[in-house]
Amino acid sequence: KVPIENIPVYIKEGSFIPLELNGDLNLGERMSTERKKVLLVALPEAESHTSEEDSAKLYFFRKKEGAWEIVMHKMKEFSYLLLPGLADLFWKEEEFSKEESCVIRLNGEPLKELPSVNALRYEAGFFLREDGALVIRLMPEEDIVITVS
Repeated sequence: KVPIENIPVYIKEGSFIPLELNGDLNLGERMSTERKKVLLVALPEAESHTSEEDSAKLYFFRKKEGAWEIVMHKMKEFSYLLLPGLADLFWKEEEFSKEESCVIRLNGEPLKELPSVNALRYEAGFFLREDGALVIRLMPEEDIVITVS
């Protein structure tokens, strides 16, 4: 059971969903004058999700050596990447703590972990939210490879 004001939304694993969110980058909140273009990425749980035919798509995943690679083409229109449930893939709930950090690379360069979503407005980096979602600030580039390990 859920209250009438909450609508559960289920996202198929491995999906890439373009969204427009308010400045706080939270799903389900009222839109404001500040609108951000976000690509929501639902990482697949299956390690065997990657295949050679995926490389012809605009967006695809690769799993290598304990890390996920998200390869994206034609990304200039998006300012942020939202990866819900990322903490569940990399840490067991009982082991997860804010002191642990994951390594995020954008086109091979490490991104800085920032203290809040608001800090992402001013510089490139990432923020791991309380709900286990990762928010990454993207600079306008045509082709992007995000590595999460």
